Amino acid sequence: MRDSKSQNSMIKAVLFDMDNTLHHLDAAVLAAADAVFCYCKEEFAASLSLLSCTASEREDAVIDCLRGLQNPVPCLWLYQKLEEACTDGFPETGAILRELKNRGCKLAVFTKADGAEVIPRLQMLGLLSYFDAVYTGEYFAYRKPVHNPYAEVLLSLGFYADEGAFVDAELMERLREHPPEHALPFLEEHVKTLRRTNIRLRRIWKY
Repeated sequence: MRDSKSQNSMIKAVLFDMDNTLHHLDAAVLAAADAVFCYCKEEFAASLSLLSCTASEREDAVIDCLRGLQNPVPCLWLYQKLEEACTDGFPETGAILRELKNRGCKLAVFTKADGAEVIPRLQMLGLLSYFDAVYTGEYFAYRKPVHNPYAEVLLSLGFYADEGAFVDAELMERLREHPPEHALPFLEEHVKTLRRTNIRLRRIWKY
């Protein structure tokens, strides 16, 4: 049964990406990579890896660079441990999630990241209890081909595609600029804008 608080809202469910949305992965990657590359005396290689890619590509670039070292195994292990230790959330995230829950929205994590990493990170950040479901890469690996995973996730939560919103890193950054009580109205207007301009599919993550 749907929460009565959400009856007047167009948005019934909000799906959140994980990396750089619910936690600051890029900062953790940069801090861990800087320490490991200094330890391995590979600062020059690190600068090429870190500066020549976007935030979403940076971790893969760092790992590729570490794999190319003469003795990669201990460096990769050290990097992974440091990156986990450096993982930190955004201070506004809890208040935003709490406000959306109080408004009656169902919340879910929707990411292609490995579930073995996602659940422990959500627990460490104190965010897991806010979510009604967590969908990771493995969920869709057993359901290929999935032409619209966004709609499938919303359907599994009991909603139609036009009753949901997807929050990626860019949109979450904009959400954090507003007071938490403005989160749902902001998402409402954002989804309306996407519908008017017919670019909503750009917000759909595809496995």
